[in-house]
Amino acid sequence: MFTDARSIADKKKITTDICIVGAGAAGITIAREFANTSVKVVLLESGGLNPPDSKTRALNRGKYSGRGSNPLHNRARIFGGTTALWNGWCRPLDEIDFEQRDGIPYSGWPFRKQHLMPFYKRAHSLLGIGPFNYQVKPSEIQRIAESAYLSTPQLITTNFQFSRPILRFGKAFRNEIDKAANINTCLNANVTNVEPGDAVRSIHHVDVKCLEGNTFQVFAKIFILAAGALENARLLLLSNKKQVAGLGNQNDLVGRFFMAHPHVHTGQVLLSNPQTSLAFYSKYNRHNHSKIKGLLSLSDEMQRREKILNFSVKLSYLPDSTHLEHLSNVIFEIDGNGSHNDQPGGRGKPDQVQCFSLINRSQQLPSPESRLTLDPEKDSLGLNMAKLNWQFVPEDYHLLKRGNEIIAQEFGRLGLGRMLNSLEDKEHWPRHWGGGHHIGVTRMHADPKQGVVDPDCMVHGLSNLYIAGPSVFPTGGYANPVLTILALSIRLSDHIKNIFV
Repeated sequence: MFTDARSIADKKKITTDICIVGAGAAGITIAREFANTSVKVVLLESGGLNPPDSKTRALNRGKYSGRGSNPLHNRARIFGGTTALWNGWCRPLDEIDFEQRDGIPYSGWPFRKQHLMPFYKRAHSLLGIGPFNYQVKPSEIQRIAESAYLSTPQLITTNFQFSRPILRFGKAFRNEIDKAANINTCLNANVTNVEPGDAVRSIHHVDVKCLEGNTFQVFAKIFILAAGALENARLLLLSNKKQVAGLGNQNDLVGRFFMAHPHVHTGQVLLSNPQTSLAFYSKYNRHNHSKIKGLLSLSDEMQRREKILNFSVKLSYLPDSTHLEHLSNVIFEIDGNGSHNDQPGGRGKPDQVQCFSLINRSQQLPSPESRLTLDPEKDSLGLNMAKLNWQFVPEDYHLLKRGNEIIAQEFGRLGLGRMLNSLEDKEHWPRHWGGGHHIGVTRMHADPKQGVVDPDCMVHGLSNLYIAGPSVFPTGGYANPVLTILALSIRLSDHIKNIFV
């Protein structure tokens, strides 16, 4: 059932088995795993069923420094969370994203991709997308069967699938959550403190406050923070009554290693033959009733050899013939050996030229200096606002630069076309944005000196506090995180079910 927390009596105490903070993709997925069982669940959501009012939106305010767009804006306090903003892009992380790699500091998950595969497949079913296939070829799609398909030792083709219609969790699962007799969803409920017991070995209760002023407490056997990466970290830092640095922060790791997926326009490709089709990469296509999009990426061998992280490129068709004619006069060719040829040659008439812009989405190297802390300024609930410093390291720039060089070389070597690289000097990066993906600020590691949560997503040192969502990712790959969020949430649910057996 749904309860408007503003109607709950002031200073009331609520007791349950599981308390979940946040009703986004992770929180709703976990709640559904316990729906209509004997396990009582309280689901706490800061927003309501409708788009938030200005007072609720203001709770997302904070201070930001760093390059690119402000990640603090990419949050939604509403039942369903940021799935209300999601564009439906789905794919798992790659095997190499889970590896602890030589020359890549802070890389590695505590398990391999194969461990997550059963949960990835259950997440696929939840999203209602097609078969678990991310190696589709144009030959399998009749309308674009003649499209070029790149597969070399350096460059590979992969694809995203799309949730269609886009699964807005707040609408898709509203009735199911409402009708589950064992789930009490409290809307307009803001958790202000996570309170441990006297020995600080487990959580005793959470304090909740409504903007209208009434407060209450929720006592539970198990607590799960699923409020989005930034808010998960902020809540741990705010809960500092018994541990001055905040919960789970005995090694100064909470809030560190913030990552996103930089999206950067890095160049244009001019095809040598205007008749060459790149429809697999430039168009959205359908395969087995799923909408898919082809992308270019670096092979595992190339990533290991170059000691760079994962990286992908989306091609977008540029129809402006005036721009194309200019581009064909200035573009250079890079052949398979990396040599440059400044002769324009073979550009044809403007209406025959095919040109594509390159949009990169890349993985970031985890950096402890990229972090969220608390600002002295407080919000309307009396809580310190978040202060986010999203930082890049030289390796992030090198990944983009080297990745684009490899693409240019392969296009030239294969005789497909030439590339104009518009990536600027690293001191003057082109404008970029982060895709709204917040990753890593409560990272997972078996060693409490290297991570905030253990491989079961339990906060080190607190036996009944778990964290769900992308904040636990040790590395982020380049894939949109939703599918991995769901897989980890289902995995966490199975772990907690064993506690109640």
